[in-house]
Amino acid sequence: MKKFTPHHLTAIIKLCGNSGVRLRDALALEKRNFKLNKKIIYLKSNKFKNYNWRATILPKDVLWFKEWFKTFSGKLFPFEEQTVLYHLREQEGFYGTHDLRKQLVKKMMKKGATINMIHMKLGHLLDDKDHEIDENKLFKHLQAFEAKV
Repeated sequence: MKKFTPHHLTAIIKLCGNSGVRLRDALALEKRNFKLNKKIIYLKSNKFKNYNWRATILPKDVLWFKEWFKTFSGKLFPFEEQTVLYHLREQEGFYGTHDLRKQLVKKMMKKGATINMIHMKLGHLLDDKDHEIDENKLFKHLQAFEAKV
């Protein structure tokens, strides 16, 4: 098994804290899940059966991931969830990836994101019975929002 490095920790923080990906979903990622030119990560949720979603990559993180990917093929995180949580908890102020997702929501709210944009960013199921939600249109709106901030 590979050694857990500071680069792995940075990638987890960027994925969970900037892209809103759940830790279990992040640990299953491979390079092929990333479309850096479109700033998208394609995911299959471990939390919801048969639910595929896509997360956005912040424009400022794209270059970092491009450089990091030069050293990888296949699975990016060949670690158990407990190993990652152990290293995260060693960082001051982090108790788990849920804290990173909560910080992300606070940042987005402060910058004026809508509740639907936040739900999409976090990979929550969009179930609005009162309004028809066009997920593709909302996703493009989310990417435009992130490009500005």
